[in-house]
Amino acid sequence: MPQSDSHFGKYELLERIAAGGMAEIYRARFTAAAGITKDVVIKKILPHYAGSKAFISMFINEAKIAVRLSHGNIAQVFDFGEIDGEYFLAMEYVHGQPLSKLMKRAKTLELPGMPVSFAALVGLELCKGLHYAHTRLDDEGKPLNIIHRDVSPQNVIISYEGQVKIVDFGIAKARTATESETATGAVKGKYVYFAPEQARGKELDSRIDIFAAGTVLFELLTGRLPFEGKMVEVLTKIANGDVPPIRSVNPEIPAELEKILLTAMAVEAKDRYQTAEAFQTALSTFLYTSAPSFSAGSLSHLMQYLFEPELVAEGRPVQLPREFLEQVGRWRKLPPPTDTMSMPRLTLTEENPLPGGPESTRTEQAQVSKVKHRLGFWAAVALLVATGLTAVTVVAVRRLGTFSVRLESSPSGATVTLDGQVSGNVTPQLISNLAATRPHRLAISAPGMKPWARELSAERGTVVPVFAQLEPEAPPPEPPPPPVASPAPKPADEVPMGAEFPARAIRLDPKKHLLIVPPTAAAHAALDAAKVYRVWTEGRLTSGKAKDRALTDQALFFLDGPVAAGDSFGVVGPKPRLVKDGSALYAFRLDASASDFKGAVKVRVQERGAATGTSLKVDPREAVALDAAQRFTLSNLDSSKTYEFQLADGDDPARTRSGPSGQVGRAVCVLSAGSTVLDGKRWVREAQRVFEVGKPYRVRGALWAYFTFLDAAADDNGGALDLRVAEVPGLGPAAQSPRLRR
Repeated sequence: MPQSDSHFGKYELLERIAAGGMAEIYRARFTAAAGITKDVVIKKILPHYAGSKAFISMFINEAKIAVRLSHGNIAQVFDFGEIDGEYFLAMEYVHGQPLSKLMKRAKTLELPGMPVSFAALVGLELCKGLHYAHTRLDDEGKPLNIIHRDVSPQNVIISYEGQVKIVDFGIAKARTATESETATGAVKGKYVYFAPEQARGKELDSRIDIFAAGTVLFELLTGRLPFEGKMVEVLTKIANGDVPPIRSVNPEIPAELEKILLTAMAVEAKDRYQTAEAFQTALSTFLYTSAPSFSAGSLSHLMQYLFEPELVAEGRPVQLPREFLEQVGRWRKLPPPTDTMSMPRLTLTEENPLPGGPESTRTEQAQVSKVKHRLGFWAAVALLVATGLTAVTVVAVRRLGTFSVRLESSPSGATVTLDGQVSGNVTPQLISNLAATRPHRLAISAPGMKPWARELSAERGTVVPVFAQLEPEAPPPEPPPPPVASPAPKPADEVPMGAEFPARAIRLDPKKHLLIVPPTAAAHAALDAAKVYRVWTEGRLTSGKAKDRALTDQALFFLDGPVAAGDSFGVVGPKPRLVKDGSALYAFRLDASASDFKGAVKVRVQERGAATGTSLKVDPREAVALDAAQRFTLSNLDSSKTYEFQLADGDDPARTRSGPSGQVGRAVCVLSAGSTVLDGKRWVREAQRVFEVGKPYRVRGALWAYFTFLDAAADDNGGALDLRVAEVPGLGPAAQSPRLRR
């Protein structure tokens, strides 16, 4: 959502970056005296934590410690406090990406894992920050005993300049400060990065951070976690020290580095590196012994290579050394970069005469810089070397007006066709020298996949990132199964598709209770996964008559593409929200009680900063069907009573993606007609909601409720959410007719 006019105390909220189980995170701006501004990150603690005195006390104590941490490898906390009942932290804004997204992007570009030297550098910089925090003293010279407790790829940010920053340092204990979360034996945090003593529930010290840093380094080098499976399985493996030999996963890892990792991840704390500094020294010795010429600036090059679309969108063209691009080709086993870049043909006409005189000499450096941006750095260098290019010719090249396309697809290896001509190359591919004076038709194809095509044009000098999500062709119908004398017995562990209230245990399974959105009739628009979009609704729907009339101005949405599971679906209303990492957006309503609706809602989709966008019409008469085989049905509710619904993660949390960003802590709930939901202090008649883990929802007037997940496929789904439903005594029907909340 646009936040340019949204002030939070002395801070101006610019955009919401993320939301989690504890907080919402915003990029914000602080304006000091004389108009000096500084970008910061605001972490607003979610309201349901503010009611816990234990949490607030712990939050304040830990925030005081965090403010005192000042180190190049720790994101600085500048400020903390409370504004209008909302507790917050103001932290350093690191212009970069979390390590988790770096690993995800590397997989998209077919890098199996981070190269050894880069991973070692990230590891030793991470250890520098950990050692600084572990050894801090208070004003009386006593150890503060600071432990991060949540060292993971999500909490390590790599800036585009190659700096490694730890975030959330010093407030980890605040997460478990509520009374409901301090029960003996409770398992909190990202358990796949736990140390054995955490898995056993033993006393903790700073050596758990050393173990977690080793786990992160293992994941960087191999592209997978050392401990995988359901929670109970993972914790058992960790407690027993069942660390797989890293060279069995990636044989190219040097034996010296494997030994360092095994020490950092020793099952007994006494056998590990006793300080993060000792771990850092071992990694530093390995790095500069095995790669003495390695430059720390190479990490910046890797970030620019992986996130070129984001940087280009910010107006920061990427220029990388040829040696680095050739090294990337060896990592990915691709030809050298110039093989995929065609050389432009230069012509001089009466419109582009040969300029002369001192003016050309004075402008030579500026013109060369422009050509590097417009044609790609190495194309320009090759021309300079091959033809002795002068400022005279550079002017002609600039006036030709071309742009480039960085094309990626999932799956990769698809054949590329440009303007009807097969290029002979496959994705991923950089397509240069496209005339900016006309549109071009880009198409890709792959065996067993539906053809994909798009017409595109762009301004000269730009690099356009394009991501194509290929969909499989429909398989031939399977022959009917042979007749059987009687139905086969159901497995004992089969997931039920419904239950009657009261139900002792309800399990929502994203493999079974799932609506696959792309094949439906939902209105949709193609997006660029590298761009950020504003999405909001216009118009409204009405149903019923007179005082019982219900209004809604909301729609459900689903984002397809390389987007984190927790951000892949939700509800959109008149208040704009930001979406990113999606290749397509679907907007719709589900089919419950749609017959008596009038009107329509339009979902507006507009690239951030653009003046125009796309409209998607959401008509309830063309609502998406939700069959019994796609949902969990809770029946036997009493419409005269009030119920409280709450979702919680199961032993194996629900996920609709593979990898660290795959956990999904939400589900769609569809209520019977006439139901109302408590929204703040008002009862709102909106029968289609998205319930999130850890938040209670009170419902009146319901006869039944459907629950489902939204996704594009079920093959990587797993785990479950637990649904708890309880009657709230003493609350009868709503006292007033619910209306649209303004």
